[in-house]
Order: sequence, then C-alpha cells, then structure tokens
Amino acid sequence: MLGLIAVVIGLVLFRLVLGRTSDGTLSLDLPSGIALQLRSGAVFSGALAGACLGLAGLLLQILLRNPLAAPSVLGVTSGAALGVSAATVLSVNAGSIAGSSFAALLAQLGGIELIGAMVGSLCSLFLLGWMARRRGGIDPISLVLAGVVLGAVFGAIAMALQWMLPPHSRADVSLWMMGRVPEWPNVGVAIVGAAVFSLVLLSALRQSTALDIASASEDEARSLGVRIGKLRNTLFVGAGLLTGSAVALCGPIAFVGFVAPHLARIVVGVRSRSLIFAAPLCGIIVLVGADVARLLIPTSHGRLPVGILTALLGGIWFLRFIGRGREAWS
Repeated sequence: MLGLIAVVIGLVLFRLVLGRTSDGTLSLDLPSGIALQLRSGAVFSGALAGACLGLAGLLLQILLRNPLAAPSVLGVTSGAALGVSAATVLSVNAGSIAGSSFAALLAQLGGIELIGAMVGSLCSLFLLGWMARRRGGIDPISLVLAGVVLGAVFGAIAMALQWMLPPHSRADVSLWMMGRVPEWPNVGVAIVGAAVFSLVLLSALRQSTALDIASASEDEARSLGVRIGKLRNTLFVGAGLLTGSAVALCGPIAFVGFVAPHLARIVVGVRSRSLIFAAPLCGIIVLVGADVARLLIPTSHGRLPVGILTALLGGIWFLRFIGRGREAWS
C-alpha cells in the first residue's frame, strides 16, 4: 500500500512540473500563477475521476463475481454519456425558451452533466442487472454480452442526440466524448464527486467483511447471514453514482475501472478491506499516468485525448486477460 501511495505522489509531482511551451517543446519546471492552477486542476480532475472509476470497478467485480466487470465494459459509462447528451439537448432547448441565463446557470453549477450522468449510469446499471438475471441469480456470460450490446446502443443514441445540437455545442460534446482531463474542473461537479466518493468509500469499508463473503456463492453468503440483495442494491447505486461523477467530470473514459482493481489485487491481494483503498489509488495511477503519457506524445494537432490512450491500453489488457483465462480453463 505504501508503494502505491509513493507512486501516486511521484506521478502527481511529475504532472505538476511537466508541461509544453507555446511552440510544443516539453518543459520541466516548477510552475507558478496560472500555470500552477491549470496543472493542479488537471491533477485534481484525473485523481478524482480515476479514484471513482477504480472503486466503482472493484465493487462491480466483487458483487457480480465477474473479473471482466467494469463500468465501461458493462455499458454503464455509455449510459452516463447518453444521460449527459440527453440533458445537454434538453438544457439547450430550455435555454432557448426560458432565456440564456437559465442555461448559463445550469452549466455553471454543473447540474446538466451531473444529473444526466448519474441518472443515465443508474438506469443502465439496473437495466443490465435485469437483462442478465437468470433463475434468481446473475449469469456472468449474459452480463458481459448484455453490457456490450447496451454500450453500443447507448453510444449510438448519444451520437444521434449530438446531431440535434447547434454546431458549436456539437463540437464541444464530441471532444468531451473522447475523454479529457479538464484543467478547469467545474466546481459543482468536483464537490459532488468528492462527496460521493467519500460516502461510497466509507460505506464499502463498513461492509468490507460482507463483501468478502459475497465473493463466494449467493447460497453461502445467505447462510452466513449476509443480505446479499440489500448489499448488492446499495453498492450498485454507489457504483452508478461513482461512474456518473467521473463521466460528468472527465467524459466517458474507458477501461480505468477494469484495470485498476486488477492492478490492486496484484499489489495487495484479494481482501476487500485492502482493495477498497488500493483500487482507487490504482485508478489515480492509471488516469494521471495516462494524462502524463499524452503530454509526452508529440502531435501536430494538439494534445491527444486521454480517453484514446486508456481505451487502447485497457483494451489490450482486457484481451490479454481473456486469453489467459482461456488457457487456464482449457
């Protein structure tokens, strides 16, 4: 655990001193003024979103007893993105009716992104659970297949909604859909996201013993006195709110919630109490590390969106994980 904390601190410090000059040259210097504010904002955004996704992925993997479970794999991230797209379309129409000040107030408070993302993630999560339920339990194969299909459908609807926006708003939403680490995070979104993360973390810690038991079969969990239905519903809501907070802040970033719990297990083992701390730390490492990597990659058209890096690297990890699983099962 101390090693993870040291890596997080090292990445944060490196991100604070790493930058690019106006001509695209890399620089390593201690910033001040506006440069320090921008880099600190990026570090905070990446750390909060990474921690939220890491904890959300861990809860889904434990409660569903499926190592492939993650917000992006199961379509929860796409559901949150759809919610943001729908809320943005509604807010633009509401602003044209009620006046520009109404839309500006909603945007300033972050209510558009937060409400849409959280409603979308929760609806997609419970729809997924309903589709994957078989004979009183959740079938792991049906779960992943339903998540892939829901993610594709939600993504298509979100893109269709984007075409209903004015051209200038459409461009902003398209960039947001690629995933980004904002240097000026919305204060309202950041405060709510930090509060949600703290509450879900404390709730998971209080139920860490029950989570260890829940990783066994449902019959064993019930025989040991764990109310598996209540536990699953409570922490499912927590995972949905965490995903919605991360998407509202940084956009639909893929595979952070899948990679982080597996990294945490490599470092601290399989006990839930340790993983509840380690998975968010690994999420910070993955997302802040991806933000550092995109600064190091030279491009002629601006900096590479961080969501592209996490999708590429996380997708390779996902395919490798499936391949190793086949070897182990054969």
